[in-house]
Amino acid sequence: MVSLETNVFPIRNLEKLSAKYRLYRIKGLRPDQGEYYQNRQYVTNSLSRQHKSPILALQRDDETYLVIRDDVVNLPEQYDLIRHRVQFELASDLLDLDFTLRNPENDEICARFLQFAAQEVLYRSPTLWQPGTGKPFFEYEPINVDNTIDQYRGYSIRVTATQSGGLGIAVDVTSKLIGHSPLSACLNRKDFEYWKYKHFIYHFGKRWYEVQAVALDDRTCGEYEFKVGDEWINLLDYTIREAQKQISRDLAQVTRQDSVILYRDSRDLEKAAISSLCYPIFDTDADEEAANFHRDTILPPHVRRRLIHSFVKNHLLNLKYGATEFGVSLAPESTDVQMINIPDQRFGQGTVLSVVGTENAQQVSLDHLGSTRKALSQDPNACFFTRTPLDRQYFVIPASVMQSYGEVFLDDLKRQVEGFYPQGGGYNPIVIKYDDRGQRTFVAQGKAILQAIQDQQAQPGYAVVMVHSTIDRKYRQEDPLSGMITSELRDRFDIAAAVIHTDVSSGSYQEHRSNNSSSYYQLSSDPKKRGKFIGYLRNVAVNKVLLTNQKWPFMLEKRLCADVTVGIDVKQHTAGFVVVGEGGRSIRTLIRTSRQKERLLQDQIRDYLLEVLRQEIASQTEMIKTIVIHRDGRTFQSEIDGAYDALTALKRDGSLDSDATITILEIPKNSLVRLRLFDVSSKNGRTWVENSQVGCYYIVNDVDAYLCTTGRAFPHDGTTRPLHIRRIFGTLSIHECLKDVYALSTLAWSKPDDCSRYPITLKLCDRYLAEDATDYDADALARAEISEEYEASSDE
Repeated sequence: MVSLETNVFPIRNLEKLSAKYRLYRIKGLRPDQGEYYQNRQYVTNSLSRQHKSPILALQRDDETYLVIRDDVVNLPEQYDLIRHRVQFELASDLLDLDFTLRNPENDEICARFLQFAAQEVLYRSPTLWQPGTGKPFFEYEPINVDNTIDQYRGYSIRVTATQSGGLGIAVDVTSKLIGHSPLSACLNRKDFEYWKYKHFIYHFGKRWYEVQAVALDDRTCGEYEFKVGDEWINLLDYTIREAQKQISRDLAQVTRQDSVILYRDSRDLEKAAISSLCYPIFDTDADEEAANFHRDTILPPHVRRRLIHSFVKNHLLNLKYGATEFGVSLAPESTDVQMINIPDQRFGQGTVLSVVGTENAQQVSLDHLGSTRKALSQDPNACFFTRTPLDRQYFVIPASVMQSYGEVFLDDLKRQVEGFYPQGGGYNPIVIKYDDRGQRTFVAQGKAILQAIQDQQAQPGYAVVMVHSTIDRKYRQEDPLSGMITSELRDRFDIAAAVIHTDVSSGSYQEHRSNNSSSYYQLSSDPKKRGKFIGYLRNVAVNKVLLTNQKWPFMLEKRLCADVTVGIDVKQHTAGFVVVGEGGRSIRTLIRTSRQKERLLQDQIRDYLLEVLRQEIASQTEMIKTIVIHRDGRTFQSEIDGAYDALTALKRDGSLDSDATITILEIPKNSLVRLRLFDVSSKNGRTWVENSQVGCYYIVNDVDAYLCTTGRAFPHDGTTRPLHIRRIFGTLSIHECLKDVYALSTLAWSKPDDCSRYPITLKLCDRYLAEDATDYDADALARAEISEEYEASSDE
């Protein structure tokens, strides 16, 4: 018997728990304000820390309230938020909280109160430390150590509603890589520049927490003084005084001459830390030093499940809310295996691929779907569903690359593109070389690229732009050069561009000498480098060339539940729309501007939806009745209102029937509840744990559900992470929503033999906006161009 087991452990004794709270109206905080959600989160977090109580801000219609537990007294009459000062007005007498009652608002309050109580218990544990409020708890002893980096194991906990109608705690495992040695005790400003804006774990006695270094103070820890109450005290004496009982070995070695770094706390106040107690945090993706730990941070399902159960047994069985115990059950929530079948997929020349035995289709098992799909995409009897010729193509390349391995790279890329898409008429891009010998900064390289394209008098079309990594790119930040290129080429030249970096290609070719001593380049003979580069080149061919040109390898054979699905994402004042029409048979993209940084105002989303929906209505032969919106991340109230306004306007002018509906789904990349699904069975008397299969799902209620868009059919190291889907508006059932999301995830063809975790509606949004909406200093670029024009005119 196979069951689908979650990592959510039901909370016991909910009926025995009790709490009282009051409601306060927050006067001056309205949902139509630009920083509304940031202010709601800020007032929740800051007042909770200040009063050491689980305070919560929630919305009811057009008003916002504070939920204040009865033990909180002396609430301030007014409070300063981001660009707003608000007042708190008592709006209720004491109210009883029923922990057994399930509705969205009551669940939010119950989860907040119980989450706070569980965090308090774990925070007092002598074996655990927490880098910040709401972050996972980590064990003090590292699980893996080398000469420079220590790996620490951590556990996230989150109270959530359960399918069985109660509340539970979702537990997941994570890792953090921390330098084995701290910063130097005697930092100078030159050395500090390397560490500026990087993150550290600060060993403040037995309290370890995360800080970001923003400045180096010119005083030592024995000289740096601040006021505590009525007393002035230096940083070292304060740290020793606050350390719990015996001071740690690293604190015992601190001298009064040690350097001081400055950071800002959650209230944006400046704080100080002793440099020799700051241990750098490393990232397996961003830091070469941590790359060897990448495999160690990936846990197979049976190991993850064992660690989760062990943590629950050791830490979560005897939690308390006040004087009442509310620990969790040892047995997690489980359900029977429920699956959605992968829909049939149509390739070129009428070839249909099916895993469900559809008549007259090519049959394939789920386990061989990826490899078969890859083969069909390159089979001359099938090939891509889209069969139109490639439009005008450009390849913008650094001059230094073109003078070395550039021609070989372009030949290799041409073969890859034409192998996938022979019907395109050949991939022969116009090559534009730019002078990359200047400083490797965003401004210098960006100016050179734009100048070369302008000199070429480039016409509308498509481009791949190769760039170097710039020296002024901030740590863990999107590349501003990529953002500038995609945005400027679209606006100035009507060119849809994708950006690639030289990092992989530059190390993949070897220089050789011929008999006449001239040099030539060949792909490296190192099998590891060759394998990495071939995979990279396929990715460039598919994602950067073909998908940028909107050439789709396959489409859905049968219609979706929705007639039109619109994916929406907003980043850095740029809104991306991906429109899937004809029940899943056509895909269009649209980039527009947003007046707000991360959301659309009511009139904007109304106008943009009217634009895309009217185009779909005009192009479809059947009447559109069901519209679904996929919102990447949070859906704002202004967006819900604007979407409804668009639907109403289309009904009013007769474009849609009166019974047409709109449903809005939130699909966050990273859910607060890190739910996992394990396929658990018994074999020969032993428990067998595997990743769940693609298409498995877990419906919590009519709002929240989790869907495995990846799984055993597409093998990966580690444990499958289901996609969280929230139905926040509309009438389409949660099960129908899951079917469509799953079908659209099979279209998000990021790798030839793989499957995407996200539906194509959001995958393309994210891909375009990751480059197009990256924040960059347009003024700096403009100043550089003006300066160059002035110098040129002066020379004349």
